[in-house]
Amino acid sequence: MFQRIRAPHLALGSILIPLVFSLLYPAALTIIILAAWSVIAACFSMWYIQRQVEAERKAALRSLERTAIAALNHHRHDWMNDLQVLYGYIRMNKHDKSAAYVEIIKGRVAEDSKISKLGIPSLVFYLQSFRVNAGNLQLFRLRII
Repeated sequence: MFQRIRAPHLALGSILIPLVFSLLYPAALTIIILAAWSVIAACFSMWYIQRQVEAERKAALRSLERTAIAALNHHRHDWMNDLQVLYGYIRMNKHDKSAAYVEIIKGRVAEDSKISKLGIPSLVFYLQSFRVNAGNLQLFRLRII
């Protein structure tokens, strides 16, 4: 972080070099050089800061994409587990357990549906990806109407 801040400050601080020359030799040429140097240093500083902001934005976007992919993979994995349990109950002719398990799945789907309709995209994304990031930690259940 120190290095990112240092380059624009060094560029702007380098204005002191022609400033000293313009004070020692107050000719028109040194003042023109000071003005040109100042413009170049300011342009470099703005370009460098803009480049850093763009790099940070891209890093944040990559992080968000990784989190979204991990959340989707986690949900897919959960669905595959549910389907395997349901398939096992059907293969063993345990229709009462399969019907009960379908009700459990229905409850989870209804909960996910209510979360997705909250209307605050950042909160929806956080809640949908919570299981991926939190490990064994669970949110308490709210009754969402």
